[in-house]
Amino acid sequence: MKLVIRDDVHSLAGYAASQVAAAINAAKKAGRPCVLGLPVGNTMLQTYATLATMHKRGEVDFAHVVGFVLDEYCGVDVADARSHHHYIYANFASQVNIKRENLHVLDGGVDREAWADECAAYEAKIAAAGGFDLVFCSTGGDGHVARNEPGSSLKSRTRPKTLAHDTKSQLAERWQCPVGDVPSVALTVGVGTIMGARRVLVLFASVHRAYALERCLEHGI
Repeated sequence: MKLVIRDDVHSLAGYAASQVAAAINAAKKAGRPCVLGLPVGNTMLQTYATLATMHKRGEVDFAHVVGFVLDEYCGVDVADARSHHHYIYANFASQVNIKRENLHVLDGGVDREAWADECAAYEAKIAAAGGFDLVFCSTGGDGHVARNEPGSSLKSRTRPKTLAHDTKSQLAERWQCPVGDVPSVALTVGVGTIMGARRVLVLFASVHRAYALERCLEHGI
């Protein structure tokens, strides 16, 4: 494990973007696709913006990138601004030259009875792509990664996951809606799937993630 400290969120985003670009460029040089685990959330907005700028400068080419968004809410329409479909297209895919057929997002709109099949198919797609070259993501204040809440099995694979009350409360505040209107379940790539990546880059930005970082460094995952 390597710990890198940056002075502010802008330099942190710049570092993260440089690492993503390096992974993409290395795969391109080797003549193969680069398979990325793609996060969502406010912390990642600056990283995606920096990657878009790098692309426009000709510093990174996304034509051979295969991306898998790490999670999606159940019961939220793909056109809804709260969905991760909307987020990834608005903040990333529309800004770079990634091929639409190479960008994968879990379908949280499928019926409850189809959740397990949707997750199994997603896991199979990741495996068929050769597994993740790089997963980059952030954490919540409680240390959750994607929608793997604290206590999730380190061997877990893509699956439905019930959202913690604290998570729902934070989402209700962000979306300005009652907690009861927040989805109770998300489909998420598992901890085991993420840890199977050739490299994982986790960003801890802002003071409220300090506890999660301290627990990770001093007590392990």
